[in-house]
Amino acid sequence: IHDSTLDNILMKTYKLTPAEARVTKMLIKYPELNSTANALNLAISTVRTHLKHIYRKTNTNSKLMLLREIATGPASKLISKRSNEKTEIKKWTGITGRWTSR
Repeated sequence: IHDSTLDNILMKTYKLTPAEARVTKMLIKYPELNSTANALNLAISTVRTHLKHIYRKTNTNSKLMLLREIATGPASKLISKRSNEKTEIKKWTGITGRWTSR
């Protein structure tokens, strides 16, 4: 799935701003806040502020809950539709930090 498509899905599904969608997308790749901040060239405090807004908009309160919501919630259906109808939906296993097929 293209990065811009994922951004659009996150913005449409959860009413995230473009900046919040970018932070969410980076958290999928780099779950550590410092890594996300470095990848986006943002201050850690800025990432934390975005994360608070993201949690509120996605009705979550932790990175694990957020990643599970994206992997299994309404956005996952759009992501799987856009990426490939025949591809299995991938699930986030928050404990290992790896994607696994169901």
